[in-house]
Amino acid sequence: MSEGLQARYERVMEEIESAARAAGRDPDEITLVVVTKGHSFSEIDAAYQLGIREIGENRVGDALEKQSVLEALDGLRWHMIGHIQSRKARDVAGNFALVHSLDSVKQGKPAWCRMCCCSSTSAGRRASPAGMRGTR
Repeated sequence: MSEGLQARYERVMEEIESAARAAGRDPDEITLVVVTKGHSFSEIDAAYQLGIREIGENRVGDALEKQSVLEALDGLRWHMIGHIQSRKARDVAGNFALVHSLDSVKQGKPAWCRMCCCSSTSAGRRASPAGMRGTR
């Protein structure tokens, strides 16, 4: 196991605890999602050995490959954190615990109705490259 990874993880957890307490919150209410973009299967396994269970990935294909290879790691919860192309939306449904990047009503149609999704909404009138358009 990487000593660097363990030290970084412990430092982040201490920062989360400190920030939560300063805000009057219970640190156990905070969920750390570890982003694995560009990291190897063995690095994800090392994170798992530290107790990390929430994994974020921003590319559907990479996430599905990692899910397949790491399926023996019990209790991993996968988060889709990147933009989802319309042609990849069906691959996301059922393969992620949470989608952080829902950016159109079209993407949120029936296949996802049982998933937890977060959307990005533009509050202004200016066009945004991602996110749903707000209404006034």
